[in-house]
Amino acid sequence: MTSIERTEEIIKSLYNAVIDMDEDRVKELSLLVLSEKVDVRRVMMEGLMAAMEKVGQLYADKEYFIPEFLSCADALYAGLGVLRPHLAITGTEKQRQMIIGTVVRVISMMLVRTSLN
Repeated sequence: MTSIERTEEIIKSLYNAVIDMDEDRVKELSLLVLSEKVDVRRVMMEGLMAAMEKVGQLYADKEYFIPEFLSCADALYAGLGVLRPHLAITGTEKQRQMIIGTVVRVISMMLVRTSLN
């Protein structure tokens, strides 16, 4: 198996583990990312973050509910806890900022709307 195929396999496995709420598997795969020297930024974006986008869609489609959403978030943070310290910021990259207030507000509004229905 080539390095590219192996990287794709790890990313897909991480993606599925987050969606399946499998915290232990996410940690295991995150350690594998480090041992095989896979690009951490790519794994985070294409594996972990993409999985949470899918989870958000499953929540919006009412296939997942708050407990599943939160369990997926726990799996995400398990992976981020392993990978984040190894995320290198070189001098040539711009530091990026993200505003999360909107996302938190939307989730809060969904929670309130759900509880009122």
